[in-house]
Amino acid sequence: MVGLNISLDTVVSVLGIVIPFIASIIWLARKLDRIEDNTQPIKTINETMIRLDERTTGLLNRPGGTVIVTLKNLGNVTVSATPLGPEETHYSLQFEKPIKFEAIHSVAYQTGLDEKEKQMFGGKIARSLPISPTSLFIKVPSSNPRLCSEYISLFLKWLDSDYLARLEKSLAEYEQIKV
Repeated sequence: MVGLNISLDTVVSVLGIVIPFIASIIWLARKLDRIEDNTQPIKTINETMIRLDERTTGLLNRPGGTVIVTLKNLGNVTVSATPLGPEETHYSLQFEKPIKFEAIHSVAYQTGLDEKEKQMFGGKIARSLPISPTSLFIKVPSSNPRLCSEYISLFLKWLDSDYLARLEKSLAEYEQIKV
C-alpha cells in the first residue's frame, strides 16, 4: 500500500480553493433562480401580446368584401366590410402609410363629422379603434349597405382631408403644457 504523504498545509490549501468555489456556485445558482423568478412576468407579458396579436389579426381578417381605394394624401387603403346583424357593420381599414390616429375623435367633434354621423344613423355615431399606425377598425351602427358605403366614403374623404389638416394643430392644442 502506497502511503499518501499529504501535509496539513496542502489539505488546507485545497479546502481554501474548493470551499469558495462551491460557495460561488451556490451563490450563482441563487442569483439565477432569482433572475428566473423576476423574468417570469416577461413570459406572461409575451404570452398576452401573442394572444392580443392573434385577436387583432382575427379582427382585421374577418370574412367579407374587400376593396382598395386610392386617396390623394393617404395612398392606397384596403377596406373590408363585415355585416354583423340588424344594426352593425364592422369595417377594417388597412393604410399604405402610417397615420397618427390619436386625435381622431377630437377632430371628428371639431369638424362636425360626429354630427353628420348622428344624422346618418339616427342619433348614433360610428366607433373607431386604432389597431396600429396602419390599421383602423370601425363599428358602423347600421347594416344598410348603401348607408354604410356612403358613410365609409365620407369618412375616408374626411380622413384624407379635414383630419390630416387638423391633426397636428389638434395635438398641439392638447400639448400646451406649462410648468
